[in-house]
Amino acid sequence: IVKHVKNSTLVSKSDKLAKITNLMLKDDKHRIETGAPLSVLDEYSEGKFDFICSFPPLGYRVKDEVNGQHFIDELNHLIILKSSYLLRENGKMAFVVTEKFFKREKTNSILPILEKQGIHLDAAFYLPPGTLTNAGIGTYLVFLSHTKFNDLFISELKSENLDQVVESWKNRKESKILQNGNLVDCESFTS
Repeated sequence: IVKHVKNSTLVSKSDKLAKITNLMLKDDKHRIETGAPLSVLDEYSEGKFDFICSFPPLGYRVKDEVNGQHFIDELNHLIILKSSYLLRENGKMAFVVTEKFFKREKTNSILPILEKQGIHLDAAFYLPPGTLTNAGIGTYLVFLSHTKFNDLFISELKSENLDQVVESWKNRKESKILQNGNLVDCESFTS
């Protein structure tokens, strides 16, 4: 998939990982960036992307400024917020998040801020503990875009139900089996 994405960028803390990835790509169409993700995203303030995805560090709190507003929040939330300004009108974003992403009570909760700027949740796929090798906790793979849906597609993602879940999501249809897909009110979903 990466070879079909023009000017894709990998942001990594590890120069070694970036060099290995660069060698694997074997072409000049891709650019690998290393360093602090929030600083790297600042350098792309004029760029627009069709697809942005990341599995940022979870549970790491940082201070940063986004469009003149100061935040003390989880790094992954701020990466999502900064990335959202780089998304083309028909673009999509996919990020791995914890259940904290869905909390709307805090003053600077990221989800309501995203919605105010026209970025909306499309789907939230629960990944049980152990699904991701570096995360012993349950996480979610969320998809966001400029399209506002009347409902949120949710499911539990496992290898044995992957085809059914993708089909249900693509057609925005509820399955008779909850784990294979359900449509819920986005604002009332809390994980």
